[in-house]
Amino acid sequence: NLAHVTGGSSGGPGVAVAADLCFASIGTDTAGSVRMPASHCGIVGLKPTYGRVSTRGVMTLSWTLDHVGPMCKTVEDVALMMNVIAGYDDLDPTTVNEPIVDYLRALKLPTAKLRLGIPRKPFFDNLDGEVAQASDAALAVLRKLTAGAIDVQLPATPSPATIWGPEALVYHSKWIAETPEKYQPGTRRSLEGAMQAKATDYVRARRQTETLRREIKSAFAAVDLLVTPTMKAPPQALTAPGAGGGGGNNNAVFD
Repeated sequence: NLAHVTGGSSGGPGVAVAADLCFASIGTDTAGSVRMPASHCGIVGLKPTYGRVSTRGVMTLSWTLDHVGPMCKTVEDVALMMNVIAGYDDLDPTTVNEPIVDYLRALKLPTAKLRLGIPRKPFFDNLDGEVAQASDAALAVLRKLTAGAIDVQLPATPSPATIWGPEALVYHSKWIAETPEKYQPGTRRSLEGAMQAKATDYVRARRQTETLRREIKSAFAAVDLLVTPTMKAPPQALTAPGAGGGGGNNNAVFD
């Protein structure tokens, strides 16, 4: 439907797959930019574990939060792509030198013993009726395929903008100073706003992030997977007030 947003910021790769222009594409995800267009375009998008896929060569938004992930028509195609792009990169300090599983083979593992966790807050708050109905239907199917589902509570997270704002500014500092007119107004405002960020707030958020990356493991003591809606509402019309690439998900304009 050409009258609706495709999701940001990897909307182009999402559309390319949905329109059969290619079998697979690559997206970048800092705060939803693979998952949002995948949802809006009706395809599969995967944000891999941080450090699993190299981000070298990708324009940086946030070294701490950036991910590269595949976008495809099926989960099987995503697994094939992960077998190709996952791995350690000696020239990318964010990658982790850990063995790579065979993602395609992993699709054949049994699911009957998997325990599902449902983090109701904030993911299920204020859902559009159509999204709520689809989510309930999906959960009903998943419960039959697994050992069942329970509600779980996830630890609170700091605002990602506290991290990506200063990091994006560092990356763009030379160009935003020399040629600010080449940036879209929204992007320019975001970068200029990051100039007011306090070093103490950034350091505190980075510390919280590293702590949370360890604490989140406790959420998986009783469950194996978390299930949430990707988007809280269907894609907005392009003419809707404030409609952007993210479809009203309140992500950074340059995410």
